[in-house]
Amino acid sequence: MGHKIKSMPSKEELIKLFNFDADTGRLIWKPRPRDMFVSNRSYATWNAKFAGKFACDIANFGYYRVSINNIRYQAHRVIWVMHYGEIEGELEIDHKNGIREDNRLCNLRCVTRRENGKNLGSKRNNSLGYRGIVYHKLSNTYNARITVDGKVKSLGYYKTPESAYAVYLEAAEFYNFSNRHMESV
Repeated sequence: MGHKIKSMPSKEELIKLFNFDADTGRLIWKPRPRDMFVSNRSYATWNAKFAGKFACDIANFGYYRVSINNIRYQAHRVIWVMHYGEIEGELEIDHKNGIREDNRLCNLRCVTRRENGKNLGSKRNNSLGYRGIVYHKLSNTYNARITVDGKVKSLGYYKTPESAYAVYLEAAEFYNFSNRHMESV
């Protein structure tokens, strides 16, 4: 079951609205022409307030977003469309280095949800310090597990978190997970 993605304005429309700073990955509002406004006052006010300024705010999950005609879009998707055109189907735009605010083109890639999931970093609430390892209280062992294609696969139970993590790393490499996926917390 896929997730719903808002219809994005066209590449041409986005290029009319924004400049893109390739060094910082930031979207900057372009001055808007008079014909986009109902009055001279709204035209002058908007351009004085926004033209030449950073166009984004930050959303709850750490992604930059931009509002176009009162609809919010993720900035990394806007940047991708501005440079490469429409994003096909249910493809996602991934931040290669995992830093959600880093929207430089060299850090963005168009991937499937599965590929994007392979680029996840360690979870912040992991108290053991190892990705893919869960303490099993009843047996006093550590369960190594990995999620592949939406299914959790148990890799076995081990006496130490280090030995369980070694098995997890082998599985992550086998399933072609990114190096970010193999970092300990």
